[in-house]
Amino acid sequence: MDKDNKTFRNKVFSHLFQLSQESPAYEDAKMLVGSADTVVSLKNNTVRRTIDTEWIEKIEYAIPYLDAFIRNPGIQIEEIEEVLPVEATKKVGEKSIRYLAQHTNHILKIEGDEVTPSKLLNIFRDESLLTYENKFINTLLIRLIAFIEKRFSVLNGTSGIENNYVFDYQTSFEHSFAEQEKNFAKMTLKIELTSPVKENLTQEDEQKNAEYAEILQRLEKIRSWVMSFMSSPLIRALGKNYIRPPVIRTNPILKNKNLYACLTLWEYIESVDKTGFSAITDEFKEMPSDDYVSELYSSVALQYLQFYFGVVGEDADNRLLSERRVNETFPDFESELDLKEVDDYVVYDTDYKKLVSSSLRAEKRRKLSQDERKMRVAIEVALRADRVIFDAYMAEEEAKRKAEEERLAKQEQRKNIQYRYLRSYLARLIQSEDLLKQSYGAIKNKLLSYQKVKSRISKKYEAFNCGRKKLAKINVKGKKIYLYLALDPNEFGDKAKFYNFIDVSNKKQDTPMLIKVNGPIKLRRALELIEILAKKQGIELQKDYAEQDFYMPYEDTDSLVRRGLIIDLWNQTSMEEPAEEEIEAEEIIEKEKLKIKARYLRSYLARLIQSSDEVKGRYATIKNKLLIYKKVKARISKKYEAFNCGRKKLAKINVKGKKIYLYLALDPNEFGDKAKFYNFIDVSNKKQDTPMLIKVNGPIKLRRALELIEILAKKQGIELQKDYAEQDFYMPYEDTQALIEKGLVVDTYAKKEDEGKEEFLAVLDTVAVAQDEEKDDVVLDEEKDDVVLDEDALGENEGFIQGVRCVFKPYFERYEECDSVIIPVDKETFNKFSERKKARIFSSAFKKNKKRLKKKLK
Repeated sequence: MDKDNKTFRNKVFSHLFQLSQESPAYEDAKMLVGSADTVVSLKNNTVRRTIDTEWIEKIEYAIPYLDAFIRNPGIQIEEIEEVLPVEATKKVGEKSIRYLAQHTNHILKIEGDEVTPSKLLNIFRDESLLTYENKFINTLLIRLIAFIEKRFSVLNGTSGIENNYVFDYQTSFEHSFAEQEKNFAKMTLKIELTSPVKENLTQEDEQKNAEYAEILQRLEKIRSWVMSFMSSPLIRALGKNYIRPPVIRTNPILKNKNLYACLTLWEYIESVDKTGFSAITDEFKEMPSDDYVSELYSSVALQYLQFYFGVVGEDADNRLLSERRVNETFPDFESELDLKEVDDYVVYDTDYKKLVSSSLRAEKRRKLSQDERKMRVAIEVALRADRVIFDAYMAEEEAKRKAEEERLAKQEQRKNIQYRYLRSYLARLIQSEDLLKQSYGAIKNKLLSYQKVKSRISKKYEAFNCGRKKLAKINVKGKKIYLYLALDPNEFGDKAKFYNFIDVSNKKQDTPMLIKVNGPIKLRRALELIEILAKKQGIELQKDYAEQDFYMPYEDTDSLVRRGLIIDLWNQTSMEEPAEEEIEAEEIIEKEKLKIKARYLRSYLARLIQSSDEVKGRYATIKNKLLIYKKVKARISKKYEAFNCGRKKLAKINVKGKKIYLYLALDPNEFGDKAKFYNFIDVSNKKQDTPMLIKVNGPIKLRRALELIEILAKKQGIELQKDYAEQDFYMPYEDTQALIEKGLVVDTYAKKEDEGKEEFLAVLDTVAVAQDEEKDDVVLDEEKDDVVLDEDALGENEGFIQGVRCVFKPYFERYEECDSVIIPVDKETFNKFSERKKARIFSSAFKKNKKRLKKKLK
């Protein structure tokens, strides 16, 4: 092909050479172009592009939440009022009577106490999707599409490393075909060629090219996902109903996790002022060859002659350019846009421009007189002033309404709160007296003067440790410092009365001695006890220790509330207690659900689908590492995924929470000293075919797991596949209901309901008879200790938050006599635990409440 092109090129320029000898004009033009002022440049640029994946990761994180809300949008009840004849009226309400009293013209006749109307107000209620939250999602989608399209249009079709050839030719000269005619000619030619670099690349450049292509694929996936949302029933129903920024942070937006993730994405899109990608250009200037320049002169001369004779010269009599008058146009940018137009076509970062012909404007508009201009200005000022006053009035009314709602909510909340402020350890110390702060400083300096002793402040106290040994704890209550020491009170004998300490070994096993410091004498004895503790533990003093000033200036309560050191319970919203209603069959079933250890039984695939992206990434890496070996195949069951080589079992994978459980067919006893390095667990008593377990929950554990797989392959004599290509095992997130429909999750509560309500009623009748016969015995059975709560049960029966403890109201059989079940953690921490840990914590709190109930009955 190159030979054919070269032959064709030689034929063309040999023909032009023959023409130059036959045509003097062409020869003159060629010489003129060759001797003119000419600038020729040839640049060879290497462009390396990189994409910042932060904005891609932000969008990928928010897409599952956006999808979840679009599938389950919010709905509101909308009332439509319509005045209809009495014959068409089906229901008469309070508003209908009030309307008739205000519009007496609709009264047909009055006979005594009977009023006969001709028309009445009818109220129709219907479901509507036009909620603020749905409009917010609709607007977010429009902005997100504009945000992605702006970047995709630039990045689409590019590669990580490209060669860009730019040829620039400029010339200018004077040319005359007649003695009195002078023509000034200027010619410009620019050729730009861009092509991806695929050969002679280093390993690093090839890796960057692959990463760039992978990021582009991710961007195309995101774009297709977002575009698919536009065809969803919710977005099609909303149409062009959008919101105006800024976003009003309503309760659903702040409390719903899906809407809150979308709000975070909205704020990120508005805050981004960068393109999200960059390019580094290496520019090299080259000189074109002499043969190419001479050939270029020939081509340029020919083009010039063609232009002159075809457009300007005698041969141009029949040219297509006909004489006609063209309206002169000027760009006119509108400074103010119609608000309705903006609402209908809200697109992120878009300019509205309008081109108007000056001649058309002159025809359609006449010049306003001075009086008309003054009238127009007066009308505009009046309209703007009216709008400003109306907006101010509406803002004031909205502020009053919110203030009244907050006041009523706080008033309702305070009924359930015993005291207002919950102070942390630091808050109590800051608001204590100066004498107490001096004693605290002396005790802390005494403890820190010993080697390797460090302090750690928590919400409840301050702890002092030497390595992993706990030496002391400090707490502040009122005007006293509570100092707990790791000393055995029984060892002091007769000196116990002198030091006047308290034995708290039944509550504090690691620090069983308590001394309350409230004066100089108690302070001196506390310092002596610290010296005894240091000698007993064998801790030496620091030689160069300098005493520090631990004084904390006093701060008022409001400033400590803002810092988070004090919790103002009056400003927290409380949960309403469930109303006590008669026990019906549905409530009995809810109580029976507590006997089930877990609501949802999830299979291995369900746990993997609902895990985080980090867990899925580690799972894909491990699976690719196993499948890269010859004859290794994977088989997925309900409980785990097994990897076999023929009939040999190599490994098993399971997913629990944020960890991947990898079982390998390796003997843990063969590793010796390396066992601590790999940090595996010997499970040979349970898993004989795969006795080694490693829990992968981070990059270090992942790297060690891959090393163990290589050791396993060498031991089994399995070779690598030469042509293996890594696969994408990513599984998109699906909600629990969708997995139940697929059969990957079993709803045990639904199964319990299917067993029938009559059986539950019969069981509870026998329990009620037993309660009537033995009224004194109201203690709960031991079998109810192992109760497990699911999220739905907690949400329906939650009490209120009181300090750092979570209080739940009673809601199951034979437990109504108790006040509440107190969980010793806050609500957010409790909800983060696994189901097994929730059950263990609740069981412990349950037993404590049983003991309290027994004391009350005695």
